[in-house]
Amino acid sequence: MGSSRLSAGDPTNPVERACSLDEARYAERVARWRELCGDADPDYLPDGGVKVRFPAERSGRVLELVAAEHQCCPFVTFYLTLTSGYIELEAYFPQGTEALLTELFGVPSTSGGTCSC
Repeated sequence: MGSSRLSAGDPTNPVERACSLDEARYAERVARWRELCGDADPDYLPDGGVKVRFPAERSGRVLELVAAEHQCCPFVTFYLTLTSGYIELEAYFPQGTEALLTELFGVPSTSGGTCSC
């Protein structure tokens, strides 16, 4: 596992224990998340989560990535809400995995968050 993946080689790190992706597949997964959230404006939640709203036409891509991420990182909790014209994703990352949240969704901002994807 490479340097972009949280303390590589640390067997106590929940990402290291659970992530089954090799370096190339991990980089591709991060790129897919960043492409998906490119024009989104994530709201970083104080309890280790993020809330992102996407247009309904992206629902398939959101569901596909959530399913893939759940296979690799079952320690992340996802909630999806479909509303008129939108799909809202909430993802909660346990303590110690904040770097993964940042890597997938951008750098949290104290002003409500602007996706740097």
